[in-house]
Amino acid sequence: MLVFRKLTDSEKALEHVKAKWAKDELIIMLGDAEILAMHKARYDGRPGDVDALLWKKVRDLRLNSAK
Repeated sequence: MLVFRKLTDSEKALEHVKAKWAKDELIIMLGDAEILAMHKARYDGRPGDVDALLWKKVRDLRLNSAK
């Protein structure tokens, strides 16, 4: 997981993640908003929402990559 406060070059970061995916390596990028959403879901007793967010990230990567 790559956790960041501010992403300055999202295109470059996405290309890096896609390159790793092509090598069967997975990087999930999480910003402040996603970390806060996962924390709130866990705090509110909805751990399934955390899983859903992470799986959505993986699905989006699979759909947007050439692999």
